[in-house]
Amino acid sequence: MKDSLKPKFGLFTALAMVVGTVVGIGIYFKATPVLVNTGGSESFALIAWISGAILTIIAGVVVSELASMTHNTGGLQSFGDQTWGEAFGFVIGWSQSILYMPLTLSIISFYSATFTLMFLGWPLNLKNLMLFTYGYYIAVNGINFISASLAGHLQKVMTILKLIPLLGIAVTGLFFAGDASGVLHFSGATVKHMSAFTAISTAMIPVLFAFEGWIFASTVAREIKNPQRNLPIAIMGGIVVIAVVYLMFTIGLLHVASGAEYAYNSGEVNVFSVANVLFGPLGGKIIQCFIVISALGVLNGYSLFSLRMPYSLALRGSFPGSRALLKISKRSNIPTTSALFMNCWTLVMISIGFGLYAQGQKHVFDVFGDVPVALFYIFYLSIIAGIWRLRHTCPEAPRPFRVPFLPLLAPIAILGSAYAVYGAFISHPYYMMGSVIIALLGLVVYKKCKIGAHS
Repeated sequence: MKDSLKPKFGLFTALAMVVGTVVGIGIYFKATPVLVNTGGSESFALIAWISGAILTIIAGVVVSELASMTHNTGGLQSFGDQTWGEAFGFVIGWSQSILYMPLTLSIISFYSATFTLMFLGWPLNLKNLMLFTYGYYIAVNGINFISASLAGHLQKVMTILKLIPLLGIAVTGLFFAGDASGVLHFSGATVKHMSAFTAISTAMIPVLFAFEGWIFASTVAREIKNPQRNLPIAIMGGIVVIAVVYLMFTIGLLHVASGAEYAYNSGEVNVFSVANVLFGPLGGKIIQCFIVISALGVLNGYSLFSLRMPYSLALRGSFPGSRALLKISKRSNIPTTSALFMNCWTLVMISIGFGLYAQGQKHVFDVFGDVPVALFYIFYLSIIAGIWRLRHTCPEAPRPFRVPFLPLLAPIAILGSAYAVYGAFISHPYYMMGSVIIALLGLVVYKKCKIGAHS
C-alpha cells in the first residue's frame, strides 16, 4: 500500500508535541519517591533527574530513525515488528494492554483521588480513596463512551492548565527565602548514607515515569518536515525544556524543605504543603485545584488511548476474541468491546491495588507506576539494539532521519536502560519478576492465536 503520510509538522509543532506528550502529573508524586530512593540525598536526586533526561533524549533520538523508516502508524508495537519480528511486536502490544495501561491508569486514578482529598481537606482513608479513585475512573470513561469529541476538547483545555502549577511552584520555589519550619513541622530528619550506584539506579525509574511519553513523539517522525534537522532538535529541545522545568521544580521544593524531610515525612511534607508555604492558604488552594485538574486531564488522555489497544491487536487477528473486539459503535465511533475489556480489566487492577493497600502496602500504587515503566525500558533497549542491527541487515533501507554517531549512542541508551531496569529489580524484585512472566505469556497467546487462525 502506498504511504499516504506526508510531512506536515514544522519544528515548533514537533517541539510542542514532545512537551505536550511528556509533561503529565508524574512530577507531582514522583519527586518525593526519588528522594526516598536516594535516602534524602539532594545531590543523588538531581543526578538521577539529569541522568533520566539524558537517557530519554538519546533513546528518543535513536528510536526516531526507526520511526522515520516505518510505513505503519502502530507506534511501539510496529517498532517491535520491524526490529525483531511480529511475535516480539505482539508481546509489546499484549504488555501494553494487560500491564502498562491498566497499571498506569490505576496510579493516575489513585493520585487524582489523593490530590482531590488533600484539596478538600478530607482524610486520606481507604474509604475516601476508593470512592474517588473508582468514581473518577468510571466518570472519565463514561465521558469517553458518550462523546469522544467532548473528551478531546477537555483534553486540550487540561493540557494548558496542567503547566500552571508546575511552573508556579518551580519559579516561586526558586526564589523562596522564607522559613517553612513552622508550617511544615520539620522533624530534623537526616540523610541516609547509601551507595551512589544503587541509590541513583533505584531513583531512575520514578524519574523515567515523569519523562514517560517520549516514545509517542517519535511515532510521527515521517510527518515532520525536514526530519534530518527538525526531529532531533524537537526531541532534544523538548526534553531539555522539560528537564529544566523538572529540575527547577525539584530545586524549588528543596528551597522549602530538605531532601531528608521529603524522604522521611512524605505524609506531611509534600507538593500540596509546599504550595501552601509558597502561596499562602488561598493561593495554595488555587494551585492545588490546578493540580487536581492536571491529574484528571492525564487520566482522560491515557483513557482515550487505552480504549483502542485491544482493538489494535484484534486487527492483526492475534488476540483472544479478536472478532468481538473489532466491533465499532456507530454512535460514538469507538471500539466498544475493546473499551469495555480495558475498563473492566483496569478496575480489576485498581481492586488488586486496594486489596494490597488494605493489607498495609501503602505504596503499592507507586509500584504500579514503576513496574510497567521498567518493563517497557526492557522493550526500549531491545528496540534500540534492533535499530543498530538494522543498520547492518538493511543498510539500503530509506531513512529520512539517520541518527548520527549511532555506534556510540545506541550502547549508551542500552546500558542506561539496563541500569534503570536493574534499579527496579532491586526495589521491586517480585513485582518485576511477575511482570516479566506475564509479558512472556504473550508469546503463548500469540502462538495459540496463530495456530487457531490457520486451523
